Amino acid sequence: MKNKEKIKELGDANLINKISELKIYLSNQRILNQTTVDLSEENRILDLILHAKYHFLYDEAKYRHARSKYSNSVITQ
Repeated sequence: MKNKEKIKELGDANLINKISELKIYLSNQRILNQTTVDLSEENRILDLILHAKYHFLYDEAKYRHARSKYSNSVITQ
Protein backbone atom coordinates (compact mmCIF):
# COMPACT_ATOMS: atom_id res chain seq x y z
CA MET A 1 0.00 0.00 0.00
CA LYS A 2 2.81 2.38 0.87
CA ASN A 3 4.56 1.62 -2.43
CA LYS A 4 1.38 2.50 -4.32
CA GLU A 5 1.19 5.89 -2.56
CA LYS A 6 4.84 6.60 -3.34
CA ILE A 7 4.26 5.86 -7.03
CA LYS A 8 1.27 8.23 -7.05
CA GLU A 9 3.34 10.95 -5.36
CA LEU A 10 6.12 10.57 -7.94
CA GLY A 11 3.61 10.68 -10.79
CA ASP A 12 1.93 13.75 -9.32
CA ALA A 13 5.27 15.51 -8.86
CA ASN A 14 6.23 14.75 -12.46
CA LEU A 15 2.85 16.00 -13.70
CA ILE A 16 3.08 19.23 -11.72
CA ASN A 17 6.65 19.84 -12.91
CA LYS A 18 5.57 19.40 -16.53
CA ILE A 19 2.65 21.80 -16.00
CA SER A 20 5.00 24.37 -14.46
CA GLU A 21 7.42 24.09 -17.39
CA LEU A 22 4.57 24.53 -19.89
CA LYS A 23 3.20 27.52 -17.98
CA ILE A 24 6.58 29.27 -18.09
CA TYR A 25 7.04 28.42 -21.77
CA LEU A 26 3.55 29.69 -22.64
CA SER A 27 4.18 32.90 -20.72
CA ASN A 28 7.40 33.50 -22.65
CA GLN A 29 5.67 32.61 -25.90
CA ARG A 30 2.87 35.10 -25.19
CA ILE A 31 5.41 37.90 -24.74
CA LEU A 32 7.19 36.87 -27.92
CA ASN A 33 3.91 36.75 -29.88
CA GLN A 34 3.04 40.30 -28.81
CA THR A 35 6.30 41.63 -30.24
CA THR A 36 6.02 39.68 -33.50
CA VAL A 37 4.47 41.58 -36.39
CA ASP A 38 3.39 38.60 -38.47
CA LEU A 39 3.00 35.11 -36.99
CA SER A 40 3.40 32.18 -39.34
CA GLU A 41 0.71 29.55 -39.59
CA GLU A 42 3.09 26.98 -38.12
CA ASN A 43 3.66 29.12 -35.01
CA ARG A 44 -0.08 29.59 -34.53
CA ILE A 45 -0.67 25.85 -34.73
CA LEU A 46 2.17 25.13 -32.27
CA ASP A 47 0.70 27.71 -29.91
CA LEU A 48 -2.72 26.03 -30.05
CA ILE A 49 -1.15 22.61 -29.44
CA LEU A 50 0.78 23.90 -26.42
CA HIS A 51 -2.37 25.47 -24.95
CA ALA A 52 -4.29 22.23 -25.44
CA LYS A 53 -1.49 20.21 -23.85
CA TYR A 54 -1.33 22.59 -20.88
CA HIS A 55 -5.09 22.47 -20.32
CA PHE A 56 -5.18 18.68 -20.62
CA LEU A 57 -2.38 18.21 -18.07
CA TYR A 58 -3.93 20.80 -15.75
CA ASP A 59 -7.32 19.07 -15.88
CA GLU A 60 -5.64 15.69 -15.31
CA ALA A 61 -3.84 17.04 -12.23
CA LYS A 62 -7.11 18.41 -10.85
CA TYR A 63 -8.86 15.10 -11.54
CA ARG A 64 -6.11 13.18 -9.73
CA HIS A 65 -6.13 15.71 -6.87
CA ALA A 66 -2.40 16.14 -7.39
CA ARG A 67 -0.68 18.11 -4.69
CA SER A 68 2.73 19.61 -4.52
CA LYS A 69 5.05 19.92 -1.57
CA TYR A 70 5.84 23.47 -2.63
CA SER A 71 3.72 26.52 -1.93
CA ASN A 72 4.18 27.99 -5.42
CA SER A 73 2.46 25.03 -7.06
CA VAL A 74 0.45 25.49 -10.24
CA ILE A 75 -2.40 23.41 -8.86
CA THR A 76 -4.06 24.94 -5.84
CA GLN A 77 -6.91 23.51 -3.86
